[in-house]
Order: sequence, then structure tokens, then C-alpha cells
Amino acid sequence: MDMPEDLQYFRGVLKSYSPRDGYGFISCPILFDAFGRDVYIDRARLPTGASAGFALDFTITISSRGQPQVQHAVIVEEVATDPADAAKALDPNFLRFTEGPSHFSIMLEKRKNSNRLGIDVDPSQGQDLLIDSVAGGLVAEWNRRHPECKVKVGDCIVEVNSVSGHAQAIFRECRNARKLEMRLRRGRPG
Repeated sequence: MDMPEDLQYFRGVLKSYSPRDGYGFISCPILFDAFGRDVYIDRARLPTGASAGFALDFTITISSRGQPQVQHAVIVEEVATDPADAAKALDPNFLRFTEGPSHFSIMLEKRKNSNRLGIDVDPSQGQDLLIDSVAGGLVAEWNRRHPECKVKVGDCIVEVNSVSGHAQAIFRECRNARKLEMRLRRGRPG
């Protein structure tokens, strides 16, 4: 499949892909800087034969939640190793709309021997859960494995498993669900 010529394209590496779940993520530094997260790719958009570690050229769309997701993708033979070369191919106006608070996502899964999140939050008011402390548990484990995307004191949990808009509902979802796809906003609300 050839890439459409009139669209902005990006180059990245397929960081992970789960055939069982039917989705994965592409690492692309330019888009990570703009969105604070890797690019989502689903089974229907994954090029035949691609697996983790493959370089891809791709175009994106923006989801209703403001997150980048692959629209078209092809496997490439060589990866540009110089970030300056990759940046030259980017239309500087393309990412202008991403200004504003930085959001990022993490995925946690509770296990029989480790189901404590290890964060303190106040669910009594507001739309989001403000993180008051990070002390051990699954979040500290996430931070050790993902130093580029650590959860920090002052970050706000804005959504968990598509539950958003009310801190108590987000808190209940964190407490009750086994798998947690969390969307967070960097820093304290202004």
C-alpha cells in the first residue's frame, strides 16, 4: 500500500502490539512531544507482516479525545537516525493545535499479588483526581519501567476506562476495575 502524497506523514517504530487485544503503539518523538503519548494503532491499520521493532511511515487522525491514532501505515526499510532530518519533513503548522496542557496515558493491570495502585488522591470534589502522593504499588512500578512518562505528584487523573467528568466516578473505576487505562494531565490545575 502506498502512502497518499497530500497528507502529512510521520516515521516511527512499532513499540508494542498485542494480537490478542488488537492494538499497539508507535513511538514517534515528534508526536510524543506534541501529544505526550505514543500513537495508537489498531489491527485494521497495521501493515501485514509488521511486528514490534518495525519502522513505519504513517499518517494520523485525532480521536474525539484529542489523541493521535494511525490512519494509514506502511513498513519502511530504513529509519532516519537524525532527528533533525525527521523534523525537516514536518509541516510546522500541522501540530500547532496541540498547544495547551500536556496529557498522557498509562495502562495498569492489577494482579492477585499486586493490586495496590500506590497513589493518594482526594475523590471528594471536582472533575479530576489530583494525585497527592506516589508511594509504591503499581504506579511506582510503572514509573520504574517508563521513566520518560512518570506519574508525579500534582498530575491529575482525568479519565479511567472511558469514565471521566466526575472525580468520585473515576475513583470507583480505579478501585473496581482490574485493567486500568488512565489518561492524566501534567501538573496541578491552574
